[in-house]
Amino acid sequence: MATAARGSSEEGFQKWKDGIDRASGDWNAYDGIIRFIVMDYNQHLADTPRFNGLDWRIVKAMLWTETGPHAVESWRRRPLRIGVSGDPGLRALLGGREGGDLVMPPSLRISFNSAQQIARDNLAAGVGYLLMRMADFGFATVPDEDAAISEFTVRRGDSLSKIATACGSTITTLQKLNPGTTTLQQGQVLECQKASVQKVITGWKTFDYRTIARRYNGNGDPKGDPLYARKLEYAMNAIRSRGQ
Repeated sequence: MATAARGSSEEGFQKWKDGIDRASGDWNAYDGIIRFIVMDYNQHLADTPRFNGLDWRIVKAMLWTETGPHAVESWRRRPLRIGVSGDPGLRALLGGREGGDLVMPPSLRISFNSAQQIARDNLAAGVGYLLMRMADFGFATVPDEDAAISEFTVRRGDSLSKIATACGSTITTLQKLNPGTTTLQQGQVLECQKASVQKVITGWKTFDYRTIARRYNGNGDPKGDPLYARKLEYAMNAIRSRGQ
């Protein structure tokens, strides 16, 4: 049974590979859109730790792996397949709980409906989901840049925790504004600024084929395409061989 399964899998890969080998100019229809979308994301995420920029060709290779002009309906509306029936990716991206709001540029206006009906929005959602799944998240104190630094006079019984609450700030911010402050004294004047603990991007996983396949395809579910990494690599090599 295992041998038969491997044979069937290899036949499926060969059939897919033949389609890539015969790819015509129609397969390049979304190049300009992909470049623009990736540029927008790269600019938005440029200041996040250890972000080296996403190669737009990876997204094109994903597109070639997911669909093609032969799949006319999917190609025209959902080329990256995010949002199809049974796929949790779109809801994860737009749900506000997994970091999609941190990854997506504010200029993007994607809805559940538009990502399922408009090719450009589907591509933008797919790129966003890829980046969300490749990002590492943590929590950090984020000062309110619009809030001015004010002064707070220490009262009897005050602690940094109480002062932070009173100022709408955090202990970390108070310590940064008042270096060396360890013991509080009544009448002491501290600087404070509004701040909060927020979810932030702390780094990125390596954008190699296996990691992309594991993190993106099937939402990390083992039921995803077991040949995804292999297909992605082949598609990327095919794109490069054409001088892109």
